[in-house]
Amino acid sequence: MKKILLIAIVVAVATNLKAQTTATNLAQRPAITKTTDSLKKDSVAKPAATTFSKFRLGGSGGLSFLLAKINDQVPAESKDYVRGLKSGAHFSVDASYFWRQQIGLGLKYINFNSKNEGKVFADDGSGFGPSLQNVEDNITTQFIGPILYSRYYSKNRKIELITGFGLGYLDYRDIGKLMNTDITIKGGTVGVNMDFSADFYLSKNLSFGLGIGLVGGTLRKYDMQIGNMTQTVELEEGNYESLTRLDIFTGLRWKL
Repeated sequence: MKKILLIAIVVAVATNLKAQTTATNLAQRPAITKTTDSLKKDSVAKPAATTFSKFRLGGSGGLSFLLAKINDQVPAESKDYVRGLKSGAHFSVDASYFWRQQIGLGLKYINFNSKNEGKVFADDGSGFGPSLQNVEDNITTQFIGPILYSRYYSKNRKIELITGFGLGYLDYRDIGKLMNTDITIKGGTVGVNMDFSADFYLSKNLSFGLGIGLVGGTLRKYDMQIGNMTQTVELEEGNYESLTRLDIFTGLRWKL
């Protein structure tokens, strides 16, 4: 009986020691953490979305130069006067919307003016042939039409390079005088506008622009009013009036 009791005590002590050893090992084992998919996703940095201005409002002005050569039929004595009408000034306003960073669509208006006064050889109907007569010209052309723009940013996003191309209507008016008689010439044709400019940011929403452009068109007929009489003049091929000119401009642009 004593033997059996002794054996039971030994077994109990051994069992208790084993349990304590197992608990100690579990306490000393490092905790195993499980990385979830959400933690993996959070640990990957997402690139920041590129922001760009969608609305662009601009105003410009500068010098203009008509590119067509002087007609050979113009008398030599009158060429200096005509040459004075080959340059002038222009201003423009435009508004555009960019639905992508590099592509936009807008509307543009350009007003060009050139004027001169002097003397040219003209026949006054007296029967003595051409003689020097007083003449004045005040020429205005107006372009309006939709423009397709492409835009590229510099690496530091401080400069925008912008090109534009559009078709529209080109209106021509010359209000002048010859031999103290009022003469008004009106006409119109399809116009083309192309330009290239660089916008330099002055602040987040304001930039200074510098560029060059072309406005083109050919006048094939016009209405001429002399006093109270008006007639339509159809020009022959080879004598069409070229309205193509080069514009050099600066201006301000507002970006939203």
